[in-house]
Amino acid sequence: MYGDWRDVYAEKWSWDRIAHCTHTRVNCLSACAWNVFVKDGIVWREEQAQAYDEGRAGAPDFFPRGCQKGACYSDLMHSPQRLRYPLERVGPRGSGKWKRISWDAALEKVARAIVDAHSTHGPESIIFNPGPNF
Repeated sequence: MYGDWRDVYAEKWSWDRIAHCTHTRVNCLSACAWNVFVKDGIVWREEQAQAYDEGRAGAPDFFPRGCQKGACYSDLMHSPQRLRYPLERVGPRGSGKWKRISWDAALEKVARAIVDAHSTHGPESIIFNPGPNF
């Protein structure tokens, strides 16, 4: 366990493993590559990974790719505000009343809603839009 910032600073480059990952965040589907430094099962640091082909000669070099949205992902991953379980609304919209449900129940509700939308409004009522990056 760390006593203060000096302990963390002294072990800045100490990690158990490096994982290679991407982040698929809201408003961005570029899925940039990241090297993730893990210690004791917790992400401590992320760095953009140079995992792409070279661009055209004479064109600007945009590598390595990765923005601040991706760089802060590990903070969100360990945030106490992060939802870890599916919730179902039990009060009127906006009331803030929810109850925890199982993953099976949540997936069943989503699947039923997709089938109902398809049956009621046709197949074009269900769309997946990956955004402008694809």
